[in-house]
Amino acid sequence: MPRHRGRVFRWLKITVAVLGLAGFIAFCRFTWQLSLYITEIDRARSLSPATGFPEEITAQRIEFSAEDGIKLVGLWFPAKEEKAVLVLCHGRGSGKRQFLHNGQVEFLYRNGYSSLALDFRATGESEGKHCTLGALERQDLKAAIQE
Repeated sequence: MPRHRGRVFRWLKITVAVLGLAGFIAFCRFTWQLSLYITEIDRARSLSPATGFPEEITAQRIEFSAEDGIKLVGLWFPAKEEKAVLVLCHGRGSGKRQFLHNGQVEFLYRNGYSSLALDFRATGESEGKHCTLGALERQDLKAAIQE
């Protein structure tokens, strides 16, 4: 009887180890897929054309680089009588075009504010494959302010 019990415990240990390893691998795969879901952006959504935008407001497309060399693209909207300059920063999965659709650029222009709407890395026309939810986007904002 004791020999039989030893085999059972050995198989039980092996089974628990295999199940634990399989669970660990499944957890790693899940977290990897989740991180890709969070950091990869659908560019098509941030590239949609502006509609219903007043013709009197002129936009200049500008390109500049962040500290790490990523090319960034923005739209510069100079006001006629400039009170101040604002850099418009979009959220995750969006882009500079949201400020045209939602009327923020028009509102700022009519009230004397020049604005720069930029595409952060990995969105719109800017380079990059992954957003970092703020870690590297700070470099993008710093480059936009310097521009």
